[in-house]
Amino acid sequence: MRKIILQLMVCFASVILGVSCSAVNSPISNPTNTIIASPITTPPNNPILTSLVGNILKSPDRADERVEIVGYFRGWDLLDEVGSSAQVTRSDWVITDNSGSIYVTGLMPENLDPSSLEQVQQVVRLVATIRVKGDQVYLEAQSIELLPNQ
Repeated sequence: MRKIILQLMVCFASVILGVSCSAVNSPISNPTNTIIASPITTPPNNPILTSLVGNILKSPDRADERVEIVGYFRGWDLLDEVGSSAQVTRSDWVITDNSGSIYVTGLMPENLDPSSLEQVQQVVRLVATIRVKGDQVYLEAQSIELLPNQ
């Protein structure tokens, strides 16, 4: 029941953002007639988001470069988009833009709960420095601004 309520809340947020919600529009049911949760997905190529993260992850030689990224706040990698659990500290959070997802260390966005799925569609502007530790590339936040959702 909690999953259904949570998914409905996320779908409601998706409708507000103007994207479709597959769980509401086309529920998938199994033979026992219980609804199977559909994955939450990022709308493809949101025009307000940057497309920098994918390039940053592929270019560890960009260490110490300062970047500005506009992306979705994904809390403690709540949608499992980073693909690894190798954050720098336990309080690190994830930002996702049109090209990928990356851990952010340092500052936490004010008034956002990193454990809340209700906030994974919140758009933020992050100014950060690219850091490399071993083979892990991550961002060290200098400033974070919450942007109005489109």
